[in-house]
Amino acid sequence: MFGYQIIKAAGRSMMPGIQHDAFLVVRPARLYRINDIVQVAHPYYGAIVKRIVWGDNTAGFYLAGDSQASLSVEQIGRISFNQILGKVRWVINPKQLNEKIASF
Repeated sequence: MFGYQIIKAAGRSMMPGIQHDAFLVVRPARLYRINDIVQVAHPYYGAIVKRIVWGDNTAGFYLAGDSQASLSVEQIGRISFNQILGKVRWVINPKQLNEKIASF
C-alpha cells in the first residue's frame, strides 16, 4: 500500500539495530544518503539489507552491515541507484513485537 513493503530480516549482519526475524517497513525514495539503511537487489547475494557508507545517487553506493559478521564493502561491491529497492523506514524487532503482543 502506498509503495510500502513489509519484509522480514534474516541473519545477523545488521545487529544490534536490526535483529534476526525483525520486520522492516521499506519504501522507495527519490534520493538515498550516507547512513540510510536500504534493501538492495544484489546480483549475487539476492535481496539484502545494508547501510550506505559511501557514494551518491549518480556514481553509485557502497554498503556495509552494522555487524562484523556482515559481508565486507568489497564483497558487496558498488551498487547502482536502480538496484536499491527502498529505504528502511521502520524496524520492529522480535522483542518489541513480543512485548506488544503480551500487553495486548
